[in-house]
Amino acid sequence: EEGSSFWSQALTWRAFACAMVSAYTINIFLSGLDGHWGKLSTLGMFSFGDFNSTGQNARPYVIAELIAFVGIGCLGGLAGAVFNFLNDRLTRFRMVHVTSPAARIAEVMLVTTVMACVAFFVPLFMGTCRMVPDDALYAETVVRFYCAKGQYNDMATFFFAPAEEAIRMLFHFETGVPDAPAFGWLGLLVGWVIYASVTCLTYGVAVPSGLFVPSLLTGAAMGRAVGELINLVLGAGSVDAGTYSLIGAAAMLGGMARMTISLAVILIECTGDLQYGLPLMITLLAAR
Repeated sequence: EEGSSFWSQALTWRAFACAMVSAYTINIFLSGLDGHWGKLSTLGMFSFGDFNSTGQNARPYVIAELIAFVGIGCLGGLAGAVFNFLNDRLTRFRMVHVTSPAARIAEVMLVTTVMACVAFFVPLFMGTCRMVPDDALYAETVVRFYCAKGQYNDMATFFFAPAEEAIRMLFHFETGVPDAPAFGWLGLLVGWVIYASVTCLTYGVAVPSGLFVPSLLTGAAMGRAVGELINLVLGAGSVDAGTYSLIGAAAMLGGMARMTISLAVILIECTGDLQYGLPLMITLLAAR
Protein backbone atom coordinates (compact mmCIF):
# COMPACT_ATOMS: atom_id res chain seq x y z
CA GLU A 1 0.00 0.00 0.00
CA GLU A 2 2.78 2.45 0.88
CA GLY A 3 5.65 1.01 -1.18
CA SER A 4 4.79 2.19 -4.70
CA SER A 5 3.73 5.38 -6.43
CA PHE A 6 1.81 3.36 -9.05
CA TRP A 7 0.26 -0.11 -9.11
CA SER A 8 1.12 -2.68 -11.75
CA GLN A 9 -1.67 -4.88 -13.10
CA ALA A 10 0.78 -7.74 -13.67
CA LEU A 11 2.01 -7.44 -10.10
CA THR A 12 -1.59 -7.59 -8.87
CA TRP A 13 -2.19 -10.94 -10.59
CA ARG A 14 1.13 -12.35 -9.37
CA ALA A 15 0.32 -11.32 -5.81
CA PHE A 16 -3.14 -12.88 -6.11
CA ALA A 17 -1.72 -16.13 -7.45
CA CYS A 18 0.91 -16.30 -4.71
CA ALA A 19 -1.67 -15.58 -2.00
CA MET A 20 -3.98 -18.28 -3.36
CA VAL A 21 -1.23 -20.91 -3.45
CA SER A 22 -0.03 -19.91 0.02
CA ALA A 23 -3.54 -20.08 1.51
CA TYR A 24 -4.12 -23.50 -0.06
CA THR A 25 -0.77 -24.84 1.18
CA ILE A 26 -1.17 -23.63 4.76
CA ASN A 27 -4.72 -24.99 4.92
CA ILE A 28 -3.51 -28.41 3.79
CA PHE A 29 -0.98 -28.61 6.61
CA LEU A 30 -3.31 -27.12 9.23
CA SER A 31 -5.99 -29.66 8.33
CA GLY A 32 -3.43 -32.40 8.99
CA LEU A 33 -2.52 -30.93 12.37
CA ASP A 34 -6.22 -30.98 13.28
CA GLY A 35 -6.44 -34.62 12.22
CA HIS A 36 -8.65 -33.99 9.18
CA TRP A 37 -6.39 -34.09 6.14
CA GLY A 38 -7.93 -32.38 3.16
CA LYS A 39 -10.68 -30.42 4.94
CA LEU A 40 -9.77 -26.88 3.99
CA SER A 41 -11.90 -24.99 6.51
CA THR A 42 -9.16 -24.24 9.03
CA LEU A 43 -8.42 -20.61 9.88
CA GLY A 44 -5.04 -19.20 8.93
CA MET A 45 -2.00 -18.96 11.16
CA PHE A 46 -2.85 -15.41 12.21
CA SER A 47 -6.01 -14.96 14.26
CA PHE A 48 -7.00 -13.06 17.39
CA GLY A 49 -10.18 -15.01 17.94
CA ASP A 50 -13.47 -15.16 16.11
CA PHE A 51 -16.05 -12.58 17.17
CA ASN A 52 -18.75 -14.86 15.73
CA SER A 53 -18.05 -17.72 18.15
CA THR A 54 -18.10 -15.42 21.18
CA GLY A 55 -21.42 -13.82 20.23
CA GLN A 56 -19.97 -10.33 20.46
CA ASN A 57 -21.41 -9.45 17.08
CA ALA A 58 -24.94 -10.18 18.33
CA ARG A 59 -25.22 -6.58 19.57
CA PRO A 60 -24.97 -4.32 16.50
CA TYR A 61 -23.25 -0.98 16.88
CA VAL A 62 -25.35 2.19 16.57
CA ILE A 63 -24.70 5.53 14.92
CA ALA A 64 -23.65 7.20 18.17
CA GLU A 65 -20.89 4.63 18.57
CA LEU A 66 -19.41 5.63 15.22
CA ILE A 67 -18.64 9.01 16.83
CA ALA A 68 -16.78 7.19 19.59
CA PHE A 69 -14.90 5.15 16.97
CA VAL A 70 -13.82 8.34 15.20
CA GLY A 71 -12.62 9.71 18.55
CA ILE A 72 -10.61 6.56 19.20
CA GLY A 73 -9.17 6.84 15.70
CA CYS A 74 -8.07 10.42 16.34
CA LEU A 75 -6.52 9.42 19.66
CA GLY A 76 -4.65 6.54 18.04
CA GLY A 77 -3.48 8.77 15.20
CA LEU A 78 -2.10 11.38 17.59
CA ALA A 79 -0.42 8.71 19.71
CA GLY A 80 1.09 7.17 16.59
CA ALA A 81 2.40 10.55 15.42
CA VAL A 82 4.02 11.16 18.82
CA PHE A 83 5.49 7.65 18.75
CA ASN A 84 7.01 8.16 15.28
CA PHE A 85 8.36 11.60 16.21
CA LEU A 86 10.07 10.37 19.37
CA ASN A 87 11.42 7.20 17.76
CA ASP A 88 12.85 9.25 14.89
CA ARG A 89 14.71 11.47 17.34
CA LEU A 90 15.86 8.44 19.31
CA THR A 91 17.15 6.76 16.15
CA ARG A 92 19.14 9.86 15.20
CA PHE A 93 20.66 9.89 18.69
CA ARG A 94 21.63 6.22 18.40
CA MET A 95 23.27 6.77 15.02
CA VAL A 96 25.58 9.35 16.58
CA HIS A 97 26.19 8.12 20.13
CA VAL A 98 25.42 4.38 20.24
CA THR A 99 27.77 2.99 17.61
CA SER A 100 30.24 0.60 19.22
CA PRO A 101 29.32 -3.04 19.97
CA ALA A 102 29.85 -2.43 23.70
CA ALA A 103 27.49 0.55 23.68
CA ARG A 104 24.81 -1.39 21.79
CA ILE A 105 25.01 -4.31 24.21
CA ALA A 106 24.86 -1.91 27.17
CA GLU A 107 21.78 -0.25 25.68
CA VAL A 108 20.04 -3.61 25.30
CA MET A 109 20.81 -4.46 28.94
CA LEU A 110 19.51 -1.05 30.09
CA VAL A 111 16.26 -1.33 28.12
CA THR A 112 15.76 -4.90 29.35
CA THR A 113 16.24 -3.81 32.97
CA VAL A 114 13.80 -0.93 32.56
CA MET A 115 11.14 -3.17 31.03
CA ALA A 116 11.61 -5.85 33.70
CA CYS A 117 11.19 -3.29 36.49
CA VAL A 118 8.15 -1.72 34.85
CA ALA A 119 6.51 -5.10 34.23
CA PHE A 120 6.99 -6.08 37.89
CA PHE A 121 6.30 -2.91 39.84
CA VAL A 122 3.32 -1.59 37.87
CA PRO A 123 1.22 -4.74 38.50
CA LEU A 124 2.48 -4.84 42.08
CA PHE A 125 1.23 -1.35 42.92
CA MET A 126 -1.58 -0.80 40.39
CA GLY A 127 -2.88 -4.27 39.61
CA THR A 128 -6.23 -5.51 40.92
CA CYS A 129 -7.00 -9.10 41.83
CA ARG A 130 -10.08 -10.32 39.94
CA MET A 131 -11.90 -13.63 39.82
CA VAL A 132 -11.02 -15.85 36.89
CA PRO A 133 -14.18 -16.37 34.78
CA ASP A 134 -15.20 -20.03 34.69
CA ASP A 135 -16.10 -20.22 31.02
CA ALA A 136 -14.15 -17.30 29.53
CA LEU A 137 -12.07 -17.87 26.43
CA TYR A 138 -8.31 -17.75 26.96
CA ALA A 139 -8.73 -17.70 30.75
CA GLU A 140 -6.03 -20.35 31.10
CA THR A 141 -3.35 -17.75 30.25
CA VAL A 142 -4.17 -15.21 32.98
CA VAL A 143 -1.38 -14.41 35.43
CA ARG A 144 -2.01 -14.91 39.17
CA PHE A 145 0.88 -12.72 40.45
CA TYR A 146 0.41 -12.77 44.27
CA CYS A 147 -3.37 -13.03 44.01
CA ALA A 148 -5.37 -15.70 45.81
CA LYS A 149 -6.14 -19.01 44.13
CA GLY A 150 -8.84 -18.60 41.50
CA GLN A 151 -7.93 -14.96 40.92
CA TYR A 152 -5.69 -13.10 38.48
CA ASN A 153 -3.92 -9.73 38.45
CA ASP A 154 -5.23 -7.68 35.52
CA MET A 155 -2.08 -5.59 35.06
CA ALA A 156 0.24 -8.59 35.44
CA THR A 157 -1.80 -10.40 32.81
CA PHE A 158 -1.37 -7.42 30.49
CA PHE A 159 2.42 -7.32 30.95
CA PHE A 160 3.38 -10.97 31.49
CA ALA A 161 1.02 -12.98 29.30
CA PRO A 162 2.24 -13.60 25.74
CA ALA A 163 1.31 -10.53 23.72
CA GLU A 164 -0.94 -12.46 21.32
CA GLU A 165 -2.84 -14.01 24.22
CA ALA A 166 -3.16 -10.65 25.98
CA ILE A 167 -4.69 -9.21 22.79
CA ARG A 168 -7.17 -12.09 22.62
CA MET A 169 -8.18 -11.51 26.24
CA LEU A 170 -8.66 -7.78 25.66
CA PHE A 171 -10.76 -8.58 22.59
CA HIS A 172 -12.92 -11.34 24.07
CA PHE A 173 -13.10 -11.23 27.88
CA GLU A 174 -16.66 -10.65 28.98
CA THR A 175 -17.88 -7.15 29.78
CA GLY A 176 -20.95 -5.84 31.50
CA VAL A 177 -20.34 -7.10 35.04
CA PRO A 178 -21.30 -4.07 37.16
CA ASP A 179 -18.54 -4.00 39.76
CA ALA A 180 -16.03 -6.47 38.35
CA PRO A 181 -14.90 -5.74 34.79
CA ALA A 182 -12.21 -8.03 33.44
CA PHE A 183 -9.79 -5.07 33.23
CA GLY A 184 -9.94 -1.74 35.04
CA TRP A 185 -10.07 1.32 32.79
CA LEU A 186 -7.41 3.25 34.73
CA GLY A 187 -4.95 0.37 34.67
CA LEU A 188 -5.51 -0.05 30.93
CA LEU A 189 -4.79 3.63 30.27
CA VAL A 190 -1.62 3.46 32.37
CA GLY A 191 -0.61 0.23 30.65
CA TRP A 192 -1.23 1.82 27.26
CA VAL A 193 1.06 4.80 27.98
CA ILE A 194 3.80 2.73 29.64
CA TYR A 195 3.83 -0.08 27.06
CA ALA A 196 3.84 2.36 24.14
CA SER A 197 6.69 4.30 25.75
CA VAL A 198 8.80 1.22 26.32
CA THR A 199 8.02 0.01 22.79
CA CYS A 200 9.27 3.34 21.43
CA LEU A 201 12.44 2.93 23.49
CA THR A 202 12.92 -0.68 22.40
CA TYR A 203 12.36 -0.27 18.67
CA GLY A 204 15.84 0.29 17.25
CA VAL A 205 18.00 -1.45 19.85
CA ALA A 206 20.36 -4.21 18.70
CA VAL A 207 17.81 -7.03 18.86
CA PRO A 208 15.34 -8.36 16.27
CA SER A 209 12.00 -6.75 17.07
CA GLY A 210 8.85 -5.50 15.43
CA LEU A 211 5.99 -3.08 15.93
CA PHE A 212 2.94 -4.95 14.68
CA VAL A 213 1.94 -6.94 17.77
CA PRO A 214 3.08 -4.32 20.35
CA SER A 215 1.08 -1.66 18.50
CA LEU A 216 -2.00 -3.88 18.47
CA LEU A 217 -1.59 -4.62 22.19
CA THR A 218 -1.23 -0.99 23.23
CA GLY A 219 -4.12 0.05 21.02
CA ALA A 220 -6.28 -2.78 22.34
CA ALA A 221 -5.65 -1.52 25.89
CA MET A 222 -6.56 2.03 24.93
CA GLY A 223 -9.75 0.97 23.13
CA ARG A 224 -10.86 -1.34 25.93
CA ALA A 225 -10.31 1.46 28.45
CA VAL A 226 -12.65 3.69 26.43
CA GLY A 227 -15.24 0.91 26.30
CA GLU A 228 -15.03 0.30 30.04
CA LEU A 229 -15.37 4.05 30.68
CA ILE A 230 -18.51 4.17 28.54
CA ASN A 231 -19.95 1.26 30.52
CA LEU A 232 -19.03 3.06 33.74
CA VAL A 233 -20.88 6.21 32.64
CA LEU A 234 -23.86 4.73 30.82
CA GLY A 235 -24.27 1.55 32.82
CA ALA A 236 -22.74 -1.90 32.73
CA GLY A 237 -23.27 -3.71 29.44
CA SER A 238 -24.08 -0.59 27.42
CA VAL A 239 -21.34 -1.45 24.91
CA ASP A 240 -19.06 -4.41 24.31
CA ALA A 241 -15.62 -3.30 25.49
CA GLY A 242 -14.01 -6.05 23.42
CA THR A 243 -15.24 -4.41 20.22
CA TYR A 244 -13.78 -1.11 21.38
CA SER A 245 -10.51 -2.95 22.03
CA LEU A 246 -10.47 -4.04 18.38
CA ILE A 247 -11.15 -0.47 17.25
CA GLY A 248 -8.36 0.85 19.49
CA ALA A 249 -5.90 -1.71 18.11
CA ALA A 250 -6.70 -0.55 14.58
CA ALA A 251 -6.35 3.12 15.57
CA MET A 252 -2.96 2.70 17.24
CA LEU A 253 -1.42 0.60 14.48
CA GLY A 254 -2.94 2.83 11.82
CA GLY A 255 -1.50 5.90 13.52
CA MET A 256 1.98 4.38 13.64
CA ALA A 257 2.09 2.62 10.27
CA ARG A 258 -0.12 5.09 8.32
CA MET A 259 -1.92 2.18 6.66
CA THR A 260 -5.64 2.09 5.88
CA ILE A 261 -6.81 -0.41 3.24
CA SER A 262 -4.43 -3.28 3.96
CA LEU A 263 -4.77 -2.91 7.72
CA ALA A 264 -8.57 -3.00 7.52
CA VAL A 265 -8.36 -6.23 5.52
CA ILE A 266 -5.86 -7.76 7.97
CA LEU A 267 -7.98 -6.98 11.04
CA ILE A 268 -11.20 -8.20 9.44
CA GLU A 269 -9.42 -11.45 8.63
CA CYS A 270 -8.10 -11.69 12.19
CA THR A 271 -11.58 -11.34 13.69
CA GLY A 272 -13.56 -13.35 11.16
CA ASP A 273 -16.47 -10.92 10.90
CA LEU A 274 -17.21 -8.51 8.05
CA GLN A 275 -19.59 -6.58 10.32
CA TYR A 276 -16.60 -4.63 11.64
CA GLY A 277 -15.55 -3.45 8.19
CA LEU A 278 -17.26 -0.05 8.41
CA PRO A 279 -16.08 0.81 11.98
CA LEU A 280 -12.53 -0.26 11.12
CA MET A 281 -12.42 1.81 7.94
CA ILE A 282 -13.83 4.89 9.68
CA THR A 283 -11.36 4.48 12.54
CA LEU A 284 -8.37 4.03 10.22
CA LEU A 285 -9.31 7.06 8.13
CA ALA A 286 -9.56 9.16 11.29
CA ALA A 287 -6.21 7.83 12.53
CA ARG A 288 -4.52 8.60 9.23
